[in-house]
Amino acid sequence: MLIASWVREDDAVPISKHDAIVVVGAEEPSIWFVAADPGIMGDHYGHGMRKLARLGSSSACAKFPGELPAKRFETIVAAGKIPDLTHMPAKKIVVLSPNEQPSEIVGKLPVHAQIILIVGEFDSMGNLYKNNDSQLRHATLITVPGAGRYLPNWPQVLHEVSNQPIAGGPGQPISQNDLAAGRQL
Repeated sequence: MLIASWVREDDAVPISKHDAIVVVGAEEPSIWFVAADPGIMGDHYGHGMRKLARLGSSSACAKFPGELPAKRFETIVAAGKIPDLTHMPAKKIVVLSPNEQPSEIVGKLPVHAQIILIVGEFDSMGNLYKNNDSQLRHATLITVPGAGRYLPNWPQVLHEVSNQPIAGGPGQPISQNDLAAGRQL
């Protein structure tokens, strides 16, 4: 059920609300946010979602994973604290600046999806992920240089990551020819 729809004149990106889901962009969303954290994405992360749409990646935001429609998703994004995503039918799960121990999030991520962790170079939690690849050996770790917990350029990084082909299929790391594990953006 469509509740509201509008286009801001300053950036011409359509925004609509369908029940509890906000959709940014004119296309079917390719990126679905289930946990947005202003400490990581900025207080006005909606501006970043509009930037994603201008880059060509429509997105949607739901407050809780249970609010998402029943379908297979291209990319699901969580920032900070990760909800249980084990049963989310997604090709890719992207986690921005996870703030939990690697051992705590392993059980929250599906084994059928490609897992991409994006951390800031100076984020102390990011160091745990850089030094602990045994529990998340199937995940791709991307380090954003010059960033801490707050990732100022998350829309560009997310757009690049979400548009990379899944090299080895779901659950496989991206190949060296695509977006190599540990590559700095």
